[in-house]
Amino acid sequence: MAAELNPLQNHQQHSTTGYDERLIDRVKELFPVTATWPDEAIVENIRYFKEAAEHMRGYCCNIHPLDPRHTYKAPTERPGEFEVVQCPKAWETGVKEAIAEANLPKRFLRLKLSDLDGEEVRKLFDYVNGFEALKREGKGLLLAGKVGVGKTQKIVSLAIELINRYLTQVKFFTCQQFLDLHKAAMKDGFAKMKLEEDAYKCELAIIDDIGANRFSEYDQAAFGSFINERYNEMLPVILSTNLSKADLTELVGERVVSRITEMCERIVLDGPDRRTRRGE
Repeated sequence: MAAELNPLQNHQQHSTTGYDERLIDRVKELFPVTATWPDEAIVENIRYFKEAAEHMRGYCCNIHPLDPRHTYKAPTERPGEFEVVQCPKAWETGVKEAIAEANLPKRFLRLKLSDLDGEEVRKLFDYVNGFEALKREGKGLLLAGKVGVGKTQKIVSLAIELINRYLTQVKFFTCQQFLDLHKAAMKDGFAKMKLEEDAYKCELAIIDDIGANRFSEYDQAAFGSFINERYNEMLPVILSTNLSKADLTELVGERVVSRITEMCERIVLDGPDRRTRRGE
């Protein structure tokens, strides 16, 4: 079984001067670009060849399931030189794990951003294309629109696009889930750790449906603390709300809305309530 995982791993060094000649022949068979490499160059870099063989045969994620290596060093035609390439198998595994850990609503997991239409979708793609630079600046999005226009659908599709493109660490909460977790964190150490890691420190935090419920003073303080922390650490957020700017200010406070305005581009979604329309 071990020989099946890596065709190079069972070949050992026979002496202090060289490896089994079969190993060198096997390297040249697996990596034709090394046909002109001297044997010494192959021997000196044998660990790179073994790792590359794992990726080429798709066993990299079985060998390193908790630490998928998304890139590896592949040999070039120049003896002793390698280039970094992306491993499709490891990347695919990383994407699946990132989506599973993002807490995204199952209803929308099969949707792709490219399947949606509208001017707002073009703006979402603009955000995806510029994400690496926008992330460094702590820039996010605020999707605003009345109930049923597809805010959650578009946020989830955007999150999946970012994960597929960049392996972004995304954490999704409805606003009520976030507030409930914040309250639980006051009494539960595990909930406190989850709040800090999943909401406050993650690469991209999503809070959906702000305004679906009234805020108590505690809720307003908790949400304000979250926005302020992300703002100070220049960590992006994606938010959605069915409230106007004036109503949102009344809900979360003027200072918090000021922070959100600086952090997030506002995208307004128009149209009829899709859920009502489907029921007609």
